Amino acid sequence: MQYLYPQNLRAEAGMWLWSMRDFTVVAMCVLLAVLVLATTRSPIPLAVAGVYGFLAIRFEEVCMSRDRAPQESCVH
Repeated sequence: MQYLYPQNLRAEAGMWLWSMRDFTVVAMCVLLAVLVLATTRSPIPLAVAGVYGFLAIRFEEVCMSRDRAPQESCVH
């Protein structure tokens, strides 16, 4: 039986275009922003979550906000 392994077993886990940490932060921000939107009708938190999500995009180890090392987060 032959097993297929990823090219780099030490690679950071990712979800689509985000690292798992950034994806979790974006998901929690969006959830909180939707709750704020439903109660106060203010779209500002949703816009902030969207900007953070855009800046946290990582494509082939290059961040949208700036070029950082692969182990570092894109947005602080």
